This record gives sequence, C-alpha cells and structure tokens, in this order.
Amino acid sequence: FHINGDEVQNVLTHLSSLDLNEGINIIIPAWELEYYPDVWRESINIFDEVWAISEYVKNMFSGWSRPVVRYVGQCAERENGLLYPKKYFGIRGSSLVFLAFYDQSSYFTRKNPSYFIDMYKELRKRHPYSNFQFVVKSKNFSEKSDLIVDECDKNIIYINKNLDYDEVTSLIDCCNVFVSLHRAEGFGRGPAEAV
Repeated sequence: FHINGDEVQNVLTHLSSLDLNEGINIIIPAWELEYYPDVWRESINIFDEVWAISEYVKNMFSGWSRPVVRYVGQCAERENGLLYPKKYFGIRGSSLVFLAFYDQSSYFTRKNPSYFIDMYKELRKRHPYSNFQFVVKSKNFSEKSDLIVDECDKNIIYINKNLDYDEVTSLIDCCNVFVSLHRAEGFGRGPAEAV
C-alpha cells in the first residue's frame, strides 16, 4: 500500500473484501518530518512491514513502529515522450526560468510557495532589468488557495491546472533552476526528476 497513515482506514474500507490475514501487508508511507502523528500510528501498526523511501523515513519509523522497517529507496526515472517548448507554457525563449511545484492538497506551510514569490520580488528588486521568469506549477488547484500571485507581472507564470506526464517533464526541461522550498526532509521527487 503506497499510502500514508491518514489514508489507511479509507483505503481498507474501499477494499473491504480484502483479507489482510491472507498475506504479508506492506505500507510505503511518504512522510518527511521527524515525528509521525500519534493519531495515525495505529494505522501503520496493522501492517507487517514498512518500506521506507529514504534513510530519514526509515529512522523515523524505526523508533516506534511495530512492523519491520526496511529501506527500499525510490526511483525517479523519466520516460521519453512528447516535448513541449517554452512557448507552450507562455515562457519566453530567452528567459532564465525558475520553477517551483506546489501541491494545494498538501500543507501550505510545508510547501512554502509564498517564499518563492518573495524570492522573485527580491530578485526583481536587485536586478530590475534582467530577463528571468518564475513559474509556479500548482497541482490540485483550489479557488481557496492561500497563494497570492501578482497577476499583473508577466514575469510570473502561474500554471494552475493538472498537467499530464509529458507536459510536466517538458515544463521541467524548459526551466533552468528548480526551486524546492519544502520545509521538511524527504525524497524530493521534483528535484530528482529535474536532475
């Protein structure tokens, strides 16, 4: 099960015909903080093994979980596919481009997209005539977002729709600098795919 502790009960309810006693049950939770919420711990403890996507995650779960904890890592291979040019995303061909991902279904303070916008404003203040653009790619867009982007500035591009795989990898390839301001430890799929 590639889910987190808060998702276990909903998944098991949905798969109610599944008998967990018939096999070895493994959970691969993605968690990046040094503690795991107490309210989710019992959900983790119903599994036989925890597979950790990083040594950090392994160490965090090893301190308290009942299941065996194994480090398995995580793959970030990229498949070849369609390549979309900068123009497709509204990016100037000549710009130095900074990109940040932001998933609105996650915690706003952990993803920290406001600092990306602050970073843009500070850089623009220091280099008012430099040719650069900032791209904020938002996933799971919500009208209730805490992120406020100055729509008047043509140097900030806000992509607030879900993109398919080829579009996401093309967007990464169109950018020169991938900025990850997540306030936590973790695997870092965005930076890994950018590398």
